Amino acid sequence: MTTADNDPWLSLQDGPDGDAVFIRALRTPPSDSDRAHFPVLIVAAWPYEHDGAGGLPDKKTYDQMHRFQEAVFAALVESGVGMEAASLLGRGVKEWRYYAADAERFLEVFNQALDALPAFPIEMQSYDDPDWDGLTELLP
Repeated sequence: MTTADNDPWLSLQDGPDGDAVFIRALRTPPSDSDRAHFPVLIVAAWPYEHDGAGGLPDKKTYDQMHRFQEAVFAALVESGVGMEAASLLGRGVKEWRYYAADAERFLEVFNQALDALPAFPIEMQSYDDPDWDGLTELLP
């Protein structure tokens, strides 16, 4: 399912309806030069409790996730240190996949973006991923 052919984001659903993972990902990988500039995959994961009904968060948690996402997205756009490539939601975890030139600089900007907000239960990992497998594995 996509929203429009000119939308750079693709919306997908994986798994049976009762236990789905909702995926939002760039429709296509960026240019070779952009991929070369951002070879580090940063995964931010937010585990959450759910009642088993589709594995989705409650409204309060979802609203907090949205606030987090907006703050990080704005900081990345302003700083240019990285970009979001995908997000996944379901089965008790929300995961964002970002690409960066440098993990340490990305984390500086990331933490600054969240300074004025309450603490969020985010688990972070970074990987060398010059081929952007963290995005392409999600694409149909």
